[in-house]
Amino acid sequence: MTGSTPSPLSQEVLRHANRVHAYFASAGDASSTERLAAEAGRWDATMTEVVVAGDINRGKSSLVSDLVDRPGLLPVDVDVTTAVHVAVGFGRPPSTRVTRVDLETGESRSDEIDAGDLARHVVVGGSDGSASAVTGAEVLIDHPLLERGLTLIDTPGVGGMTRGHRDITMASLLRADALVFVVSAVEPVTRSELEFLDEASERIANVILVASRADLGTAE
Repeated sequence: MTGSTPSPLSQEVLRHANRVHAYFASAGDASSTERLAAEAGRWDATMTEVVVAGDINRGKSSLVSDLVDRPGLLPVDVDVTTAVHVAVGFGRPPSTRVTRVDLETGESRSDEIDAGDLARHVVVGGSDGSASAVTGAEVLIDHPLLERGLTLIDTPGVGGMTRGHRDITMASLLRADALVFVVSAVEPVTRSELEFLDEASERIANVILVASRADLGTAE
């Protein structure tokens, strides 16, 4: 959508949404009002946000990098696990930024970093040597898929490390348009993966399953 005047149908939908929002608010249903407000916020947005999620070491970061033709764009290794969400969107010239919260004051700030230093900021065990906590990162690159308005969000593994990592991923669905859930073609689906999908399906209607490492299961 652009900044043009909404169509009569869009205006009627927005009026109806406002009435429903007022009803939930008067009933004290904070959860429903929050979800409705987040949904309405997307109607005027020009971006499409796709959350890429899955268990630890399922190839989420590799998938995001490959979709934008930048192998190695996001940190990937057997002992590397993303600890915060990383949004990959369009930017010209390219840039990489991290959002930090000062551990003493609680103030948030965004700093540009060298793209090669991303892993030091966003993976489990990484450290930038500052007295702050990284809460997210943004990688902007010049790619036609992203230029059309797509943003890909790489997320922490939903089944491991801490409950907080799963919560980060679940919270990112509030403003997402679709969820791409990555499973392994050569490993059984875990209980934590099924539990996440069950809960996620209540928050987002568009869910796409991707099987990674299918080539490893091919017999010679």
